[in-house]
This record gives sequence, C-alpha cells and structure tokens, in this order.
Amino acid sequence: MPTQVFIDESGGKGQGKVFAMAGWLGRAEQWALFSTEWQRCLQSMPRIAYFKMREAASLSGQFNGISRDSRDDKLRALARIIRKYATAAIHCTTDLDAFAGTIEKVGKPFSDPYFWPFHITIMAVCLDLVDRGYHKPVEIIFDEHSIFGRRAKLWYPIVRAMMTDPADAAVMPLEPIFRSDVEVLPLQASDMLAWLMRRTMNQHWPIIERWDLGGSLATATTEPGDFSWLVGEELGFVEMSPQAQFMTRRRLEGIIERMNRHLREGFAGVSFPTDFQRLYREILGHER
Repeated sequence: MPTQVFIDESGGKGQGKVFAMAGWLGRAEQWALFSTEWQRCLQSMPRIAYFKMREAASLSGQFNGISRDSRDDKLRALARIIRKYATAAIHCTTDLDAFAGTIEKVGKPFSDPYFWPFHITIMAVCLDLVDRGYHKPVEIIFDEHSIFGRRAKLWYPIVRAMMTDPADAAVMPLEPIFRSDVEVLPLQASDMLAWLMRRTMNQHWPIIERWDLGGSLATATTEPGDFSWLVGEELGFVEMSPQAQFMTRRRLEGIIERMNRHLREGFAGVSFPTDFQRLYREILGHER
C-alpha cells in the first residue's frame, strides 16, 4: 500500500505573522487504523462530529458548551492517536511580511501565499521519502481550497517535470489530491499541526529566522493559550522531517533573485526540462 501524506494550512493575510502548511506522513494501512480510532475518539464524550483546532481553541463550533478541562482531555486523546500512527511531521512556514516585500510584488499566481508552500511542500515530502528509501509514487492529499488550490495545482506539471533525478521523480505523485477535512479524518490531524505551527511561529519567529531548516515545534517557552503542551506531551515525540521548510526573508529574496536571473538569461540548463517553455506557455494561457 502507498505512502500517504495529509496536508492542511493555517493563516493568511491579517491572521498573524506567518502562513503555515503542515501535515503528517504515514503508510496507508496505518492511516486506515488511525481513521477508525480517530472516529471512535470523536464519538466519545464529549461527542463532536469533526475536529478543527480553531474551534477547540476558542471553545466554539463543535466545542461550544464544552468545558476547558474536557476540551483539553479531548485534545490529549486525539494527539495521542496522531503520535501512535504518524511516521513524521512536515511543514512549510512563510514569513508573511517578508513575502509581501518580495514575491507578492511579482503578480499572480506567484503572489498568493498559498502557491509557494504548496509546491515546496510536495517537493520536500518527496525528498524526505527518497531519504527514507521509498521508490514508489506518494499520495499527497491537501485540504480543499476552491480558489488557491486550483490555481496552484495548475502549475504542478512543471514542478513534476523539474524533478529530473530518477529517484526523486519515482516518488512524485501523479497529481496532488484535494479532499474535505470533514470527510478525510487524517486531514483533521493536519489541521491541528498547521494551527500549532502558525501559533508557535507567530510568537517565536525571530528565533526561527536564525535557522535554515526545520526543528522542534517547541521553539521557546510556553505562552498562555498556545497549546504547546500538546507538543510536550504527545506530538513532540513524532519526528519532524529534516525537509521541513522555513520561508524566511533570506529564502524569499533568493527565490526572487533566481527568478530574475532566469528571466534575463532564459529558462535553460540542466535544472529545466526540455519541454519547460511549452509547459510554461500552456499554463500561462490557462491562467488568462
């Protein structure tokens, strides 16, 4: 059975300092067991129909009328299931102020904060799996996003074509998949991680700015209401992928520099597939 990765996002303009895209890697058979246990936990008292971390944090929606202690017990139980079944966590977290000062000026679709983390997360997942010895296509399932998801997916053939190393190409998904997090239960677990990543990085981004790649979710002391105790008690025991990404100002400026260079010199060289120009023109035509 294939490896499956479930990814959700948290944040955006006006919702803090960062945009986080995050999720969990695991084997399909493990996710099947996960879903059975997760559904059982949802139905246990206090019963909820689905899980969203935003509702849990604010005691709204499915958590309306539930006490804080009961909410915390439910969170612990759900996090314990994630720890039991997930192989690793992965994320791509973007500095929104730096993004606004760099790539946002390029224009759509590149100016959408969703666009770069979407494709970078796919590539990061594949590189992680190659390092683990996988050699078959992975299934990457994203939470539904009717606007940005469709736009980002349109550019996936270019990303797939640019993974020219045979080992990397072997694990690339045929195409990214979008599903509802109400119906696909592992996406609810990814919702928890993406929310936690965003809240943690909102508070501690100056620390992250000094890092090049991923690390622990627990980046500094606990702040009231940040739920980092979930990390200390359960989620921190799941491996964070070495391919986790922080889109700092330095990284974003590097992307802009490379884009400008390729525009000046043309899209040539070993890093570009022979049909890059054709794919690029076709996708731009669809964009219009």
